[in-house]
Amino acid sequence: MLGVSVLNVGTVSSYIERIEFQAAAGGGSPSFSASNIDEPINPKPNTEILPGRKLKFYYGFEGIGDNLCILQQASGKIYPVEFQVFDEIENMYVEPFPEEIASRMIEYMNASKHNSWRKKQQT
Repeated sequence: MLGVSVLNVGTVSSYIERIEFQAAAGGGSPSFSASNIDEPINPKPNTEILPGRKLKFYYGFEGIGDNLCILQQASGKIYPVEFQVFDEIENMYVEPFPEEIASRMIEYMNASKHNSWRKKQQT
């Protein structure tokens, strides 16, 4: 599981609209919304975060890997770059993927299971 912590450092409540994962590809910077990954343990969208408090969101490698494979099919070779957190008024907050996590995601995408998944999706 990959955990994404969102801390409200402001003085008023904030609401997380969505979290996206950004990747780098040969022809651009594709992204996908984390809402594509069904994780029932996560807070619901637009859950209030009080000042000084944080919410934690969890995403399985398989869900992220599947979405990255879809992006890879459309964009060629990709590399996970950053998390993007959007609040209720579309402010975007960015945090880079830690190098170790990005490397593990690439290994996961290239694993035989995912290679089979990619081949199956192409037929």
